[in-house]
Formats: sequence, structure tokens, C-alpha cells
Amino acid sequence: MYAQNFPSLRAVTANKTGVVAPSWAVSLSTRLQPETPRLFDLLAPVSASERVSAVASHDIETVFQSNGTGFSSSSTTLHDSSTGTVYVVGLYEEGMLVCKP
Repeated sequence: MYAQNFPSLRAVTANKTGVVAPSWAVSLSTRLQPETPRLFDLLAPVSASERVSAVASHDIETVFQSNGTGFSSSSTTLHDSSTGTVYVVGLYEEGMLVCKP
């Protein structure tokens, strides 16, 4: 699941100078035993709890969060659970961002 800042993304596509597109990638997983809703994603710089309400059936965890200055317009994020490495690709970025634990 991804959240983009649409006005910023449009500005990037228009090649406006100095513009970046913030983005947010989260992992949404089903709880095997639903419980009382709880705050989630407390280790992220901005918790998803501030944007969406918690539900008993799912957990949300931020995988990648950026204001766009380090890596802009992320579109795909993959997490290698065996190594903990996160791979991020941006719509208008060159190359790939690799984050190792």
C-alpha cells in the first residue's frame, strides 16, 4: 500500500525545478487472532495511526517513509524477510534505493 502526495507528484511530472514527491509505503497484514484495536506503527517517524484508525483484524507497519528529499516518488517497495533488506523504486528516480538493516 502506498500513499503519495498527488500535487507534489504532478509537479515532479511537470519537471518543475527543485520539486520532490513525498511517499509512504506500508505493509498491511491480517492478524491470525483478531484482538482489540491498538495503536500501531509506533517506530515510524510519522505513525500510520495518525492517518488511519486501527482495526482489530489487521496490523500496519511502515516499510519506507520519505519527505521526498532523499528519494522521491516511490512506487514499489519490496522487503526481503530473510535479510531485512528493503528495496524501493521511484517513478521519477534513477536507480533503486536499497536499505539494509
